[in-house]
Amino acid sequence: MKLGLVQSYIQWEDKQANQEKAQKKMEEATRLGVDLLLFPEMSFTGFSMEVERIGEEDGETIEFLRKCAQQYRMNIGAGWVERTGKKGKNHYTIVGRNGDILLDYVKMHPFSYSGEDKYYEAGDGYEVVEVDGIPLTTFICYDLRFPMSFWKASEKAHLILLPANWPQRRIGQFKTLLQARAIENQVYFAAINCVGDIHDISYSGATCFINPKGEVVAMVEDEETMLVVDMEDDVELQRKRFPVHQDRRREER
Repeated sequence: MKLGLVQSYIQWEDKQANQEKAQKKMEEATRLGVDLLLFPEMSFTGFSMEVERIGEEDGETIEFLRKCAQQYRMNIGAGWVERTGKKGKNHYTIVGRNGDILLDYVKMHPFSYSGEDKYYEAGDGYEVVEVDGIPLTTFICYDLRFPMSFWKASEKAHLILLPANWPQRRIGQFKTLLQARAIENQVYFAAINCVGDIHDISYSGATCFINPKGEVVAMVEDEETMLVVDMEDDVELQRKRFPVHQDRRREER
């Protein structure tokens, strides 16, 4: 599978501008033969608490993704906000080439340090699905700090996605935690972060692809770009060679 990880500068709360820019990346990804194109958390608005303004009840972003997936004949993942009464839900959705929703995840751990929990409901679980034959799942940003869900997901998943809006001032922790989650779960990791000064917060990217040994295969920082990587699913082989999973106690699974 060829992955395209879009490290974008997100124009604040401007869906139209961000979607127009995203389509240019889709065109580029098509030329490069990308199978799965991925954007950061809250891909077309930025990490906003203005649920009333950016939230959707009509599936606007889903329809945009469906049309693009069918037009460009690729699987596409992006983040968006659902408005559910007084609060919202922070979604990440993957749409398949034919326009079907392959995966829809709601962030399980709202970032209370920034007040996200006051505006967004917590999701209640994840699912592992196959995309082009590779079992994968996604979490979002702050979820990275809570390892138990990753442990459980890795029983089936060979690739874990982490779209994020992770600020530059804690980027060292981001890099360390990504490598730790890859090592302890023996999975591939694709992290997709934003970049630039967005609504008074600085982001430096560190969008990356990490193998099951925790080795950073590729990383981009400090620029708006797309990282393209090829993934060969050898997870079962690597786990057979170094069988960490079999030593987990039942209560840890």
